[in-house]
Amino acid sequence: MKGFHRWSELRAWKPDLNEINKLAHTITQKYATTKSAEDAKSKDDDWLAHDIYFIHDALLFCEFEQAVATADAGHVICVLKYWCFAFRGASQHNYAQECAEVLLKWKYETHGALRRALEQSWFVNRWGVEGRWIATDLYLEQLNYWVKVSAGI
Repeated sequence: MKGFHRWSELRAWKPDLNEINKLAHTITQKYATTKSAEDAKSKDDDWLAHDIYFIHDALLFCEFEQAVATADAGHVICVLKYWCFAFRGASQHNYAQECAEVLLKWKYETHGALRRALEQSWFVNRWGVEGRWIATDLYLEQLNYWVKVSAGI
C-alpha cells in the first residue's frame, strides 16, 4: 500500500482484496498483538502499549459478540479460555471462576449428545433472522423485564 498524506488522496484509492488483506495483516501485527504491546513497552512507550492491549481486548470482545450473534459455541469457548486468565489478572475472581468452570465442564464432563444439547441451549434467536442470536440468559432477563412491566411491578 502506498503512503497517504491527505484524506482527499483516499478517494482515488481502489484497493483489491489482496491489498486489503495485506493491510489488515499489517495493522493487526502492528497494533493488536501482545507481542507488539511488549515491543512498545520495551521501548518505554507505555501509551502505545496500553492502546495495543486495549485494541487486542476490544477485538476479542468483538469476536465474542460475533460468536454469540451466530450461535457459535466453539468460538465462545475460545474466548472464555483467554478471559479466564484476563479476569484472574484483573482480580475479577468470580468471573475467572465462572469461565474456568464452564471450560472444565465443557472439556471433561460433557460429550456427544449432551454437548450438542448444551450448544443449542446457550443461544436463542427470537427474531428468526440469521446473525441475530442472543444468549439464553439475556433472553430470560428480557422476559423477566416484560413480566414486571406488564404486571406493574
